[in-house]
Amino acid sequence: MKLFWAAGACYALAAAGHALWAKGLLKNARLGKTFLILAGLMHGAELVRLGAASGMFPLYDLRNALMFFSWCIVLLYGALLLRYRFEILSFFTVLLALLFILPTWLIPSVPPAVDRPALRDWVTSIHIGLSVFSYAAFCLAALAACGYLVEYRRLKEKGRQAVILRLPPLEMLETMQPRLIGIGLGSLGGGILFGFCWAVREAWSVLAEPKVVMTGFVFALYAMLVPARKRAGLTSRQYSAIVVAGFLICLISFFAVNFISSGRHQF
Repeated sequence: MKLFWAAGACYALAAAGHALWAKGLLKNARLGKTFLILAGLMHGAELVRLGAASGMFPLYDLRNALMFFSWCIVLLYGALLLRYRFEILSFFTVLLALLFILPTWLIPSVPPAVDRPALRDWVTSIHIGLSVFSYAAFCLAALAACGYLVEYRRLKEKGRQAVILRLPPLEMLETMQPRLIGIGLGSLGGGILFGFCWAVREAWSVLAEPKVVMTGFVFALYAMLVPARKRAGLTSRQYSAIVVAGFLICLISFFAVNFISSGRHQF
């Protein structure tokens, strides 16, 4: 657990480094990027340790699910950073990661249940991993959408803050959203498929739990978002607002539904 605390400290330092660079106090984002890489490596190492210690995929409770979810955000953003080269999004990505990491320090750690052998199965592990990764993609799509809305407003006001924030061009933020949604849909679709295989093998009704129904709703919602802009004639601003709203629904699925779910998807 000490490694996870160290990762949290590095995330905070990464946020500080990127904030200083964004304000022009540092010449480049190298310091913040270095701490972000260190934090991601330590974060991943802690997840591997938890998996090795429990003998199962480290998502057997809400605390570990948040740890894995925040790491997926950082991992996916690392791939985007290599593709788009916009370091300023690192600051907001780190804040997102910290937002989901902080509750894990307050939630007590519980040992994995010994009466849930399915969690040690590779099919279940892939199902859980892909499903949570899809939420990370939707989260970053919402981040890009928020960036678009903020920069659009700044440019309309013609203030200097848009320059100070060094946000990516509107066109790039607009392009990132459907691509991230596509990644999320592919991952969630794969997670649903493996979950269905698990349910068939366990002779379990796939509609037996609220979280399963909510996952299907989230998939349908994002699947409609892909062609919605052209068919409905939505502006980029309207589309970005809908992407943000869609992720809020994801949060309901990830948190609120968990409290009313009492079956095998409760963690």
